[in-house]
Amino acid sequence: MARSESRFIQKLTKTQVQRLETLRDDGDNKRIRRRAHTILLSFQRTSVNELVKIFQTNRNTICGWLDRWEAEGFAGLADKQRSGEASGCV
Repeated sequence: MARSESRFIQKLTKTQVQRLETLRDDGDNKRIRRRAHTILLSFQRTSVNELVKIFQTNRNTICGWLDRWEAEGFAGLADKQRSGEASGCV
């Protein structure tokens, strides 16, 4: 069964769009800038397949970014802690 390429971010407020544009242009690092740009393009109805081409990554990565945005909002743009990295807990 082929995957649907018509998955889009459906709702963004004007404030969210403005903040995403700021992060896209001036985010702390390249990964946050790319993720913010992905959310904006998805909201503008750019397909997952097109996002894969634009960002030269795979569907799982793009869908993961969209999933994290839908679940966590702006917090989902940040990097997740990777195994082997020290946690903030003592």
